[in-house]
Amino acid sequence: MLGKIKTAVGAALTLTALAGAASAQCLNQEDMRRGVIVTFENQSSVAMRRTPTGLVEVTETYAAEDKTIKFVGEHGLYFTEEVTMVAARPEDASRLEIIFDTSSSELPKPEVGTFWSGETLNIFADGVQRSELYDVFFLDAPVTRVSGCEYETIHAVVEYRWPDDEFGVSLLYAYLPALDTAYILASSTGIADTVLNVPVAIEPATF
Repeated sequence: MLGKIKTAVGAALTLTALAGAASAQCLNQEDMRRGVIVTFENQSSVAMRRTPTGLVEVTETYAAEDKTIKFVGEHGLYFTEEVTMVAARPEDASRLEIIFDTSSSELPKPEVGTFWSGETLNIFADGVQRSELYDVFFLDAPVTRVSGCEYETIHAVVEYRWPDDEFGVSLLYAYLPALDTAYILASSTGIADTVLNVPVAIEPATF
C-alpha cells in the first residue's frame, strides 16, 4: 500500500503544480479563525476552521457520495472526534471518539523527517470500542500553487490499521504550515484504486 501512495504522491505533485502561479496574498492564521475552504477538481471540498481551543475543525464534503463528515483535531491531522453531517446537523449515531495512547503534547509537530507510530482507541456512539494502529511520517514537498498564491507544503502520510481489517487505509495529506492545517491529496486501500484530490482553489469560507 505504501507503494501505491508513493505513486499517488508523484501524480498529485504533477497536477498540483499546474494549479496556478503566485500573485495573490496568501491566506493566514487569521483567515483560519474565520475559516477557509479548499475545492478540488472532482467538486469535493474541505472546510477548515481554527476553534477557540486551538484545534482544527475539518469538514470534508465528498461530491460523488453526497456525504459530509466533520473531524476535530490538532494540525488537521490528529483527529479525536468524527461525526457524519446530515442536513448540516451531526448524526449522533455516527459519532466517534478517538483517544491517542499518548498526550497531545507528545504528538510530533509536522516537520520534515519526523515520524510517529502508536495506538488509538476508537469509541463508537453505541459504546463499542476498537483498537487502531496509527502511523504518520512527514516528507518534503514542493510549494503548493493555488488561487494565485504559493504555500509552503509538507507531505504527511498517515496509515490506519485495524485488527479485523488486513488492508487498512493510507492517506496523503498536504500540510500547510502557514495555516497549521492539512487536507487530503490522495487515499488508498488494499482493495480499491487510489483516489486523488487535485486542489483548484483555496479561499475564505462563508460559514
